[in-house]
Amino acid sequence: MSPQETERLILLLLDQEISELEFVLLEEELSLHEESRQMFRDFVFLHSELGGMTHPQPALSRQDLMQRLQKHLRSESEEAVKTSRRKTLQISLACAAVVSILLSLGLYFTRIENPPKLLALTSAPDSHFTISGTSPEHPEDLLPVGASVELSQGTLQIDFENGVRGIISAPAHLTRSSTNKLDLHEGTAWFQVPKEGKGFQVQTAGLIITDFGTEFGIIHIPGSTDEVHVFQGSVEARALSGMKSREQLTAGQSRLVNVRGELQAAPKLSSPFTKALPDRLPHLHFPFDDIKRGETPVRGQHPALAELTTSLIQSDDRSPVFRLGSGRFGNALEFDGKGDFLKTNWPGVFGSQPVTVSFWVKPKGHSNFAGIVSWGTGKTITAESNQWKLVITPEQASPLGQLFRCSWGTSKRLDIPVTIPRDEWTHLAVVYTGESSGKKPALHFYINGIEHLPATQKIPTPPRRPADLATAQNLMFGHPHDWPEDAPTFYHSFYRGSLDEVFIIEGALTQEQITRLYQENTYKP
Repeated sequence: MSPQETERLILLLLDQEISELEFVLLEEELSLHEESRQMFRDFVFLHSELGGMTHPQPALSRQDLMQRLQKHLRSESEEAVKTSRRKTLQISLACAAVVSILLSLGLYFTRIENPPKLLALTSAPDSHFTISGTSPEHPEDLLPVGASVELSQGTLQIDFENGVRGIISAPAHLTRSSTNKLDLHEGTAWFQVPKEGKGFQVQTAGLIITDFGTEFGIIHIPGSTDEVHVFQGSVEARALSGMKSREQLTAGQSRLVNVRGELQAAPKLSSPFTKALPDRLPHLHFPFDDIKRGETPVRGQHPALAELTTSLIQSDDRSPVFRLGSGRFGNALEFDGKGDFLKTNWPGVFGSQPVTVSFWVKPKGHSNFAGIVSWGTGKTITAESNQWKLVITPEQASPLGQLFRCSWGTSKRLDIPVTIPRDEWTHLAVVYTGESSGKKPALHFYINGIEHLPATQKIPTPPRRPADLATAQNLMFGHPHDWPEDAPTFYHSFYRGSLDEVFIIEGALTQEQITRLYQENTYKP
C-alpha cells in the first residue's frame, strides 16, 4: 500500500468515516509495516493536537491507557471552556472513538506486544525453486505483492502473515497478486486457513476460490484440469469464463470447471494432497521382500502411500507367494513371461514433473517389448505422448542391438545401446530433469551407476497428462502396456525374469545419489 493510501485510510479512521473493508486493509497495513505504524502514531497524537497525551509504551495496560485518556480528556475539556467548547468536544469524541476502536481490536497492544508474523518460505530437501520480483531495498520481504515462485522439483511450504499455511507440490508456478491472494499458474497446492485469514483467495486460469476459513486443495494443470477439493469449512468456487458458474462448497465436496465454464463434480483424487513438508522428495520404494494377501508392501514417503494398492496378477492359478525369489537385496519378484504382472492404483507423473526411476533386473530368455515399468495411456488408444514406458528391447530389433529405451507414445522415445546379461543382476536408472530443450541432456540413462548419454539429447515432447485419467493405465510392472487387457494372452509381450528394488522418485537425482542407489540401495537427500 502506498503512503498516500495509508494516510487516506488513517484520516478516514480519525473522521470516523472508514468502511469495514477499509478498516481491514488499514489494520493489515499497520500490522505489516513499522513505517505505517509510525505514521499512524503521528496522526493520532500530533495531527489531532493532543499534545498532553504521551505516546503509550508497550508496557502500558489497557487500564493505564484508559486512565491517561480520561485525565487528558478532562484537562482538554477544561481548557476548551475558555476557547471553543464545540472544537474540544469534536476532538475529544474523535480521540475517544479512535482509542475505543483500537482497544476493541487490540491494535494498540496486540500489535505492539506481539509483533506480527512474517511470511516464511520453507522447502523440503532436494527441492528446486526460484523467486522473482523481490525488492533489493527490502530483502526481508520474501514474497512481496507481485513476486512469483517457480517450483521445478520438490515441495514448498508458505506461511503467510495472517496464519494461512500452504503446501505447494512441484511442478508449480504462482504469483502473490495481493496480500491475501495467490495466482496459481500451474501446480498442486493445499491450504489451511484460520479465521484470521478468512477471505484468502487462489485464482487459476479457470477458477477463483474464496475461502471462508477452511482447509482445501486446488489443482491446476494447464490445458488439462482446474479442480478444487474442500476438506473442512467452506469456500466459494467461481468459474472465470463461459457461464461463470458460482457455487459454495463445503467439506467433502469437490468441483472442476469444464470448457463451458460450468462447475461439475471432480473425480476422486488420484493422489492425495501433501499436507506436511516432507524431509525428502516424494518417492515410492517397492522392495518386493514380502507378499501379504496378494499384495506386496511399499515403502517410501509419498502422499499416495497410505492408500496405495499393489495387486499381483498371475498367468495361472498359482499363489502369488510363489513369485518371490532370491533378489539383489533380500527377495525379488519373478515374472514368468506368460501373463504375470503387478498393477497399482497410482497414476504416475506426467508433464514437466522431474522423475527418477531406478531398479534391478535379471532377465531370463530373450528380451521383448514388455514394459518393465510403465504408466499412462497406451499407443493402442492414442498416438499422443501420454505415457511412460521403460523397456529392454530384443537384440534383433535395432541395428545397434539391444536397447534400454524410454518411450512416451507411438514414436516418441530415447534409448541407449546396452548388453544386459541373462541370469545376472543389472542396475538400471532413468533421470528426467523436467526439461525438453537446451544444451544439457533432459534424460539421463544409468547402467550400474555409470551414466550413458543417448544419441539425441533433446527429449521429444514430454509426456502430457491424459485429459481423462480413466483412459490411462496406472503404474504397472512387467505388463506389455500397449495391449488391451482383454486381448488374448498369446498376443501379449510380458516381461520374463526378476525385478527388485524399484524406486520412483518425483525429482531428478544427481550422479552421486544414483551411485548410492546402486551401491547401498538407499535414497538420501
